[in-house]
Amino acid sequence: LQVTAPPPSIFYKKYTREAVQNGTAPLPPSPPSGEYSAFGIAHNPDDPNSILAPLREHGVTQLYQDASNDIKELKKLNSSLVINFLDLLDILIQCPSSPLKKEKSTDCDSALIPLL
Repeated sequence: LQVTAPPPSIFYKKYTREAVQNGTAPLPPSPPSGEYSAFGIAHNPDDPNSILAPLREHGVTQLYQDASNDIKELKKLNSSLVINFLDLLDILIQCPSSPLKKEKSTDCDSALIPLL
């Protein structure tokens, strides 16, 4: 069984470099208002309880400052994730039964979750 991705929508042709520079490209769609369904789950953006809670409230360690340069912080998180993942691989190769693998796995989670 071979499955290929569907062809792109025809709308991408309206976003040429010239159209964007001239301002003739279509405007992005407006944010949804009222209740809507995505992947079978009902969402209501007007409901304050449906807003995603901060990571701290989910028990995830926050590795970055709230008011900071987003691009710089994402690069630091990405680097941290790669380094911790490579350390985890090294531990798994050298000594798979080491208790450090749990710590490195948690470090990887802490760097990965904010990137999602």
